[in-house]
Amino acid sequence: MQSAKTKFLTRCAMTAIVAASAAFAGDAGGPAPAFTLSQLDGSQGALAQYKGQVRHVNFWATWCGPCQQEMPLLDQMYKKYKPAGFTLIGVNVDKERRR
Repeated sequence: MQSAKTKFLTRCAMTAIVAASAAFAGDAGGPAPAFTLSQLDGSQGALAQYKGQVRHVNFWATWCGPCQQEMPLLDQMYKKYKPAGFTLIGVNVDKERRR
């Protein structure tokens, strides 16, 4: 069970992440910028390959406590809405690649 202080700090961190995301989002109603990233298998994956689908791009890191907490929720959301064309794209921002 989490202490009240831990819950408070977690909420503060999540609020800060949401506020920062909104501040850097720019024109949230416009198209997402095109980008290509390395996938786990070493191949390249482009955002454009998901054209026509609802996409959620989630930037995360293994050291990020709030990221670890949100993963089960994102997994549930993905499983629920995948049949409707929803795609969840996770972008790991760790400095080193783990195998």
